[in-house]
Amino acid sequence: MNLISLDSLGHSSGDRALFSDLSVGIDEDEHVALIGANGAGKSTLLAIVFGASEPERGRVVRKRDLHMALLRQRPEFAAGQRVGDILIATEVSSETARRRHTVLQGLGAPSPERVLSELSGGELRKAELARVLLSGAELLLLDEPTNHLDVDSILWLEAYLRDFPGAFLLVTHDRYFLDRVVHRILELDRGKMHQTRGSYSDYLEARAAREAALALNERQARSFLRKESEWLRRQPKARGTKQKARIDRIRAVEERDRPQQKRSLQLESDGQRLGNKILELKDIGKRFGARSVFSGFTRYFREGERLGIAGPNGAGKSTLLAVIGGRLAPDEGEVIVGVNTRIAYFDQQSMEMPEEQKVIDFVQTQGTERFNSPAGARSQAARLLEQFLFDENQQYVQIKQLSGGERRRLQLVCLLMHNPNFLILDEPTNDLDIDTLSALEEFLEQFRGVVLAVSHDRYFMDRVVDELLILDGQSDEIAGHVGPLSEYLAQRSEQVTMLSEDRAGVADLQRATEKDRKVGPKIAPQERRRQVQALERRIAALEEEERSLRNTLSGGETLAERIAAAAQRHPEVERELAELLERWSELAG
Repeated sequence: MNLISLDSLGHSSGDRALFSDLSVGIDEDEHVALIGANGAGKSTLLAIVFGASEPERGRVVRKRDLHMALLRQRPEFAAGQRVGDILIATEVSSETARRRHTVLQGLGAPSPERVLSELSGGELRKAELARVLLSGAELLLLDEPTNHLDVDSILWLEAYLRDFPGAFLLVTHDRYFLDRVVHRILELDRGKMHQTRGSYSDYLEARAAREAALALNERQARSFLRKESEWLRRQPKARGTKQKARIDRIRAVEERDRPQQKRSLQLESDGQRLGNKILELKDIGKRFGARSVFSGFTRYFREGERLGIAGPNGAGKSTLLAVIGGRLAPDEGEVIVGVNTRIAYFDQQSMEMPEEQKVIDFVQTQGTERFNSPAGARSQAARLLEQFLFDENQQYVQIKQLSGGERRRLQLVCLLMHNPNFLILDEPTNDLDIDTLSALEEFLEQFRGVVLAVSHDRYFMDRVVDELLILDGQSDEIAGHVGPLSEYLAQRSEQVTMLSEDRAGVADLQRATEKDRKVGPKIAPQERRRQVQALERRIAALEEEERSLRNTLSGGETLAERIAAAAQRHPEVERELAELLERWSELAG
């Protein structure tokens, strides 16, 4: 049965047309994804489907008494409202109570007694998700459901939605999530809708075929015009009916709708050369009240390192980034930054921008270091923005007209224009579209400096990171793992299973990580090379630390506290070195 149909919809944002003549329907039990570039109109279309906004043209036909629930990116709530207030008001049966417990435990949501205004971003997202999942709606509308969630919650949600008996339409950039939970993908591309049956992998194949066909048709059209133009030049002035018909065909081809070339984001950064000492952490620790987030952590960073930080929400991932990046002072130990180290920090908060200022004016004022002279600054700013997919029209709009994703992309422009060599990325994938993410991943693969990232996006982490620092949220120790996130998830699958016995859906959680588990036994040659390189960098850093500790213990230090700390740390370093050397032999041999 059809739940909702969109008939010839058209809508604009200011002077910019978002989409036109858009027609599509969603049936009961369908699992559908909506994807597209930042600013394409995805959130606007969700609002129109939900009825929170009216289209400028066309109509929306809904099944009588259709019950929908919308997951909003920025929820609004009344002062003093608690988590329980936005959930089902009354538990009418034991089944309802069981389902409520399942969802709250599965998401790791805050307790119903918690006040919404006091929740963190991740906790608020979990509460909102619980509200939507427990609504009993026939059609769920989910706008970026995985944003701000930890990996365990994403795995649970993945399993829940894969087996969800109703219908949903979701907007997400999480490519693993797309590949595992949807049956159909709708792509908004330059105002038009393209549909693909199947998973995200099926969509990629269909899109490649579509673009190849468009390119072929365009080449054939150009070839036809070239030949026909030559024929026209050879003909006498007087022409008969057949010649006129042929001319009409030429004109029809000349006036065709040409496929717009899909722009790709080309990120470049010269990157200031790193010195011998990049950044060193010496026995750092951080506390909040009586709670010790981490303590006694030592680390030597080396050029080319790709580090990720993993752990549940609230474990201290962003805190560790802030201490390393100089935004928070450690309560113990010290952070030593090299002379040539230039840190750039891409955090979860959107930078403050003057709303009334035009995009190009803002970049021009931000780029005084990069641009050679005031006279050429505007043209250089325009080229840089074009490189980041801001066309001429978008460059001259006011910042307040940009979508959330476009603002994040503009923030990325301002970050990379200063040529950093040590990148700190705190949830960089939030609000960025898939094409921008792919370009960012390619850039980071070629980046010569250090990358330190926290992200809930498993695809991004697998592609970018080859070593992990792990905070478990239970102790103040920071563990390490050389290898991608999916390999780490595979190795800790038994621990995840034990943890999930206290959370609902353990069987689904195990199935959801099945693909990740398969990474362990077979490693692709390229991935093997990355792991070997990561191991070599880590081994070199540990050898450097071991020499420093040995110097301290052999009389190079007089402070008793430092000698005691070195005596405690030295066997740990030796043990880790032995383990990594053994693993290096297995991979490199």
